Amino acid sequence: MKKLFFAFVVVLFTTLAASNELKAQKASNNFLVDAAIVSAGAVSTDANANEIDKAAVNPKAVKHFEKKFKAADAKWMVLKDGFMAQYKHDDIIERVFYNPNGNLAGTLKGYSNNNMPAEIRNEIKYTYRGYAITYVDEASVESVPGITAYIIHLQGINDLKVVRICDGEMDVLFDSEKNAKNPGRF
Repeated sequence: MKKLFFAFVVVLFTTLAASNELKAQKASNNFLVDAAIVSAGAVSTDANANEIDKAAVNPKAVKHFEKKFKAADAKWMVLKDGFMAQYKHDDIIERVFYNPNGNLAGTLKGYSNNNMPAEIRNEIKYTYRGYAITYVDEASVESVPGITAYIIHLQGINDLKVVRICDGEMDVLFDSEKNAKNPGRF
C-alpha cells in the first residue's frame, strides 16, 4: 500500500512541480493529478475546472465539507472526475477533493515556510543549506490514511529544486540544474 501511495504522490507532484515551475502539460486522466494542476493555477481556465455554485455539487460532498472543514467562503469547482472545494485560512490555501459520488478523495494544502511543521523545516534546512523555502504543498490521500507527503519548493542562488518528504523518506522531484541538461524530462 505504501508503494502505491508513493507512486501516486510521485505522479501527482511531478505534475504539480512541472506545472508550477514550467507551466507545463495538461492534466492526465487521473482526477487528483488534474486537481493538483488546477490548484497550481496552471490551467485554471481549462474546461476541466469551472467554478460552480455548491448547489451543483454532489450533496454528500457538500455535507461532508461543511461538517469537517467549516470554511464559510469555499469556492467549488467541477473537475473532470469530481469536485474541488478551495478556501483560504490563516495564509493557508486548502483544496479538498471529492469523487463524483461525493466521497472524500484527498486534500492539498499550500503555504509558506512559516506554516510548515518544524521537524520538516529543520530537515530541509539541514540538507539544503543555502536554499530558501519558497512554498510548501502538503498532500493527504484518503485511501492511505496517516501518511502525508510534503512537497517543498526551494530556491538557490542559481537553481530551483522541488523536494518531497513522505513517510521519513526524502527525494528530489525537480532540479533545474539537471533539467537544463536534460529538458525532455517534463
